[in-house]
Amino acid sequence: YNKRLESIHYVTFLKDGRFIWTSEKDGWRRLYLYDKNGKLLHPLTPKYNVVTNLVDVDQSKGWVYYSARSAHGNPYNNEFYRVSLKGGQPQQLAEAPEMSTGAPEKNVKMSPDKQFFWVIHGRINEHPVMEIHASNGKLIDSIPIVSNFLNAYKHSAPESFHALAADGKTDLYGVIFKPDNFNPAHKYPVIEEIYAGPGEINSIRSVLTPIYWLLQGLANRGYIVVADDGRGTPGRSKAFKDAFYGEIGQHEIADHAAVLRGISKSRLYMDMKRVGVFGHSWGGYFALRAMLQRPGLYKVGVVSSGDADLKDFRVPIEPFMGCTPSECPKAYERGSNTKIMGRLKGKLLIMHGTADEDVPFGESVKMIEALKKAGKIYDYTVFPGSNHVTYQDPYWFERMIYFFKKNLKDLTNK
Repeated sequence: YNKRLESIHYVTFLKDGRFIWTSEKDGWRRLYLYDKNGKLLHPLTPKYNVVTNLVDVDQSKGWVYYSARSAHGNPYNNEFYRVSLKGGQPQQLAEAPEMSTGAPEKNVKMSPDKQFFWVIHGRINEHPVMEIHASNGKLIDSIPIVSNFLNAYKHSAPESFHALAADGKTDLYGVIFKPDNFNPAHKYPVIEEIYAGPGEINSIRSVLTPIYWLLQGLANRGYIVVADDGRGTPGRSKAFKDAFYGEIGQHEIADHAAVLRGISKSRLYMDMKRVGVFGHSWGGYFALRAMLQRPGLYKVGVVSSGDADLKDFRVPIEPFMGCTPSECPKAYERGSNTKIMGRLKGKLLIMHGTADEDVPFGESVKMIEALKKAGKIYDYTVFPGSNHVTYQDPYWFERMIYFFKKNLKDLTNK
């Protein structure tokens, strides 16, 4: 199961017995050099420069190559560095925006002789390119990739933003997708794509991220689509990730609601009387959570392959709760969706595959039982034989589109 967690080299051994260890012990993911007996020699990377991946080590020349989040500006910008094994100030070699969500190790590769590296640039509003650099960062060549496709596919450029969390002081980041025929004088219904789980970043950084095109396709049907990361998600400081440690499900939606309300103040084209939400897996749990905790804001929701209750997550949730369901049942109960199903006011669609091994089909059955007990009306679509990635089925997207069109796009508020 550990292969499903963050992709990072936690320990790298050197030929002389020393090793490089990755740790958040001082609140920031950093690289540290230890001797063969386990004695700390010195930190290799500075605070605030959150390491995303140890890419390679050139032991003959004494360089450590790694990618890390920006220490300035947008904290989700990924950059490529090298630092001497002797310590000192790291040297930034290139920017390395995400090629795919949660996979920083795919952005940069070193040549076997450590003389060159290539890096993928796929920024949110730029044509992706592959750059070839010398190991000191000197640019050798830049090669466009999929440019013909992007030139042929004209659409409104997504807009990156930052807004304040529910605490009124923490900056949160996200992206707004607009229809290809966007008219700022028009009022558009709003759909939030939510994940919010503590194990993955949802702030889209690249046109090469597959969900980029799903969200753009949804926007092109006549919606403003928003994706962002609230507190309790990885990629920044340990304090940011652990903001809701032991209290998963209790505070995340407040952040997401604050973001929507914050960005809509200066974007009058966002119709805040017509707001929907959808999510898959962890996102399914939180999409339902949004409908139940903020029913006055989220009017229509699509829950895809989501868990009903925290206690059913087990392995993915226990590290972030600090206890098992038997050890702290009240904490898990406070994050339960089935316990508060009676709060549902909007329109809800549940979608699930019967062969899902990540989130068992029975989780949706639990939701249905709770909805029936609460006397709530719902819609349900089953994908026979489908595993956890039901969204790869074209009908999944069309079913969601139809549901939002029927219940959100034509929604009127008297």
